[in-house]
Amino acid sequence: MAKKSMISFKSTEDLAKHLGFSKAEAEIIVMKGSLIAQLDKERERRGFNNTEFAEFLGIPKSRWSSIFSSPEKVTLDYLLTLAAKCGALFKLTKKVA
Repeated sequence: MAKKSMISFKSTEDLAKHLGFSKAEAEIIVMKGSLIAQLDKERERRGFNNTEFAEFLGIPKSRWSSIFSSPEKVTLDYLLTLAAKCGALFKLTKKVA
C-alpha cells in the first residue's frame, strides 16, 4: 500500500497558487470565502435557519444554498451586496482596518 503524502499550506492563497491560480484570482477566492463565512456567521448570530436568512436577504433559498454548493458561480459583487444588506460588510471591513 502506497503512503500518501500530505502537502500543507500556510494560507488559502498558497493553496490557490499551488492549484494554478494567479495572484489576483487567489485574492478573489480568499475574499469570496471570507464573505461567505461572514454571511454564515451573521445568519447564525441572528438565529436564522437557511430559509429564514434567505428571506431576510430577499433572495430565493435555492440561491442562498448555491452560494455554498457552487461558490465559483457566485460573483464577488453579489456577495458584497448581500453582506451590505445585512450589515456584515461593515463588520468585515472593520476587521481589516
